[in-house]
Amino acid sequence: MSFFYFMAFSQDPGIRFEKGLSWQDILSKAKTENKYVFVDCYTTWCGPCKYMARNIFPLKETGDALNPKFISVGMQLDTTAHDSDTVKGEYADAHMIMTNYDIRAFPTYLFFNPQGILVHRALGSTDAAHFISFTEDALHEDRQYYSLISKYRNRNNKDSMLLESLGHQAIDNGDPALADSVLNDWFSIIKNPYTKERLEMIAQITRKSTDPGFDLFYKNTARIDKIKKPDFAETVVMNVIIKENQSITALFKTNADTPEWSRIAEEIKTRYGSEYAHRSITWVKVPYYKKEKNWNLYGSSLVAYLKEYGAYLEAQELNNYAWEIFEYCTGPDDLAVGLSCSNRSITANEKPNPGFMDTYANLLYKSGRTAEAIAKETEALNLSEPSQRQPLQESLDKMKAGQKTWD
Repeated sequence: MSFFYFMAFSQDPGIRFEKGLSWQDILSKAKTENKYVFVDCYTTWCGPCKYMARNIFPLKETGDALNPKFISVGMQLDTTAHDSDTVKGEYADAHMIMTNYDIRAFPTYLFFNPQGILVHRALGSTDAAHFISFTEDALHEDRQYYSLISKYRNRNNKDSMLLESLGHQAIDNGDPALADSVLNDWFSIIKNPYTKERLEMIAQITRKSTDPGFDLFYKNTARIDKIKKPDFAETVVMNVIIKENQSITALFKTNADTPEWSRIAEEIKTRYGSEYAHRSITWVKVPYYKKEKNWNLYGSSLVAYLKEYGAYLEAQELNNYAWEIFEYCTGPDDLAVGLSCSNRSITANEKPNPGFMDTYANLLYKSGRTAEAIAKETEALNLSEPSQRQPLQESLDKMKAGQKTWD
């Protein structure tokens, strides 16, 4: 068992994880005690796995939810030179679990009934309440992932509640083929698609202009944006337009011709109108010039897109684009756009984010506002976790020494 899992699993009053038992021993114990089995499938390199082990599994409410009803086991699915004898002894069981149950992302949570039959699965790091909801679903047949799949395949697919629940879980479990099948069946029978959750799911399966959801977003943009968030419907439509335009997709192949932006815009305009033509071209220039490593045109294209369409971006996107401007732009007007995006990313978060603050500090420094940059970088450094401090300290030292923090 890896060290961080040993530390987490040893803590009371959280989840009590079994140690030193084979998979067959686990199944026998579960059958004897009439308990379900919870398997945490993790790797030693997985950050979200470590987060769950350190912050969620040791909590009292998590232990209270699982310990009375589940036999719990942690299964390390990678191998390292530092593995303990216990982990090495579990290699065969771990390989079997990974292969038989198609584990491709981490952490994956598997839930077996007392007879050893897989009935439920979930994926990813989350908070305690959401994780506990996974365990509750595993105990109820009408909410178990694999029970829902069985019902879906054995019915005439007219139960909208079943389809909606299964569609949600298929998306969460990273099964796009099942999600597409289920949600297309579901979309054909629901009477009201206009809720936040339903629009989000329909967007997940809208990848082509022939998909039933495309017309919904294309013809009802204002209504959908009012329910979901500004610019949501337009983004779904634009992504489909770009994906289907052969002139655009050709630009991202090896040895592509020089883009004829006006001709491509006219192609899109003919079918979808001038606004989608302008918006699509404005965006496509950004990844295209990045692919070409034409950093001057990449920076100017990114700034142009953000000026027109950056008003409704999420905090993480704003920070990412602000950092790109820091790296590739030098003009004061462009840096001002980066500073605006960076500031919005910081203010959008209730809790201070040292990484976002570092971006802002670097933009201030590149803009010549050295004193403000040093103050902001110092603030980011003081708020950061010990493991995150080295690069911030290096940037701060360079600022104080008058050295560039960019290449």
